[in-house]
Amino acid sequence: MAKSSRELTKISRTVKRYATRVIRTYGIGYSEYECLHFIRHHPATSQEDLRDWMMVDKAAVSRMVINLEKKGYIVRRINENDRRTKSLFVTEKDADIHTSAALAEVHFYDWLMTDIDSGELEIFRKVLHTIYLRSKEAGKSGFRSVPLPDMAEPSDPENVLPE
Repeated sequence: MAKSSRELTKISRTVKRYATRVIRTYGIGYSEYECLHFIRHHPATSQEDLRDWMMVDKAAVSRMVINLEKKGYIVRRINENDRRTKSLFVTEKDADIHTSAALAEVHFYDWLMTDIDSGELEIFRKVLHTIYLRSKEAGKSGFRSVPLPDMAEPSDPENVLPE
């Protein structure tokens, strides 16, 4: 694989930073936004499921949930199947954040592609969509079909990725 493939990661990081500027106007950070994203797509989820998805410790998830609840973005309700646990739901207030963040991302991507030839852009979008679908499927399957990388020795200059 070409080392330049990491450029997608770097672009994504930049877009996240741009969108975070918008998200901060709602009084939340990017991790809290990611938390809302998961709850939005998995209504009635548990804090444990959220923790597993975010790959953070219990305390971090607990702080995020408490903060988001205080700000009115989520509610916790007793789980009907297991009354010892609570299920998480986004509130209507979340819709504004979701819309604003999505619009910010679309705006930034449109700005990035302003000067690209329409024919090249069409090819790029088709290839990108193919990559997206494969990525989405890998994520849904828990990455079971993706082999782990061979971990190279850090001192090997052939395996050092450029920044």
